[in-house]
Amino acid sequence: ASSIAVAVLGAFGMQPLVATLGPRACSRLGLAARAGLATSFAALVGAAASVDGAAASGSALQMLVGCSVLHAIAAHVLATSLTTQSTGAVAKDEQGALLGLEHALFAGARVVGPVLSTSLLAAGGITAVAGACAAVDAS
Repeated sequence: ASSIAVAVLGAFGMQPLVATLGPRACSRLGLAARAGLATSFAALVGAAASVDGAAASGSALQMLVGCSVLHAIAAHVLATSLTTQSTGAVAKDEQGALLGLEHALFAGARVVGPVLSTSLLAAGGITAVAGACAAVDAS
């Protein structure tokens, strides 16, 4: 669901959004939305986990999926607007190298992130993961 929502946003929504708000405001919006949604997601997971080990209800799972989809959309808005800002800050002949570096960093984060977050979850629980996510988003 997240991939489809991000694809639709990328195909139809990003250009009007960036044209209306500008890349800087989109970055701030994406960052604020990610922080808020990560906090909401952590609270939902914590609430679902505290139900004496019972499986989460259908409505709780729907809220988790919805929160996850919105977080993916916010991450796409943030990444796209950061790329727009950074490519505008370098000379045309350096833009390809910059885009390659950015995409390598994004890919590295997708590889390393799950390993680090599951280790953090095992060591400190969902509170530690939520705190780490908030620290990364705030930096």
